[in-house]
Amino acid sequence: MCQDAWTTPVVISGYLATGHISGAITQIVCLAVDALIYVGFFKKADKKKIQEGLAMENK
Repeated sequence: MCQDAWTTPVVISGYLATGHISGAITQIVCLAVDALIYVGFFKKADKKKIQEGLAMENK
């Protein structure tokens, strides 16, 4: 059973939960995949804001 607090940093908690480096590596991979997924949404939102700003300048 894992006895670490929920505030334990990501990589450390993965190691403590599994007792092996594979838990930490799994958390790193998941964090990287999550970041790549969110980048697309941030880029789309940024493009929309830029287009809105250009539309406001043209009025």
